[in-house]
Amino acid sequence: MDKGIAYANLHEHMHNQIINKYLSILEKYNDEELATIDSFIKDLTNELER
Repeated sequence: MDKGIAYANLHEHMHNQIINKYLSILEKYNDEELATIDSFIKDLTNELER
């Protein structure tokens, strides 16, 4: 297998593991709490972009 393809596959695998980890953390919150988290992240992002 081409080394470039192997590295790309490894990167994708690691990326998926990180996404799954964060999703599993978010599963413990209800919809109202998730809305608050979403609002906070949007506010934080807007402040950091100034």
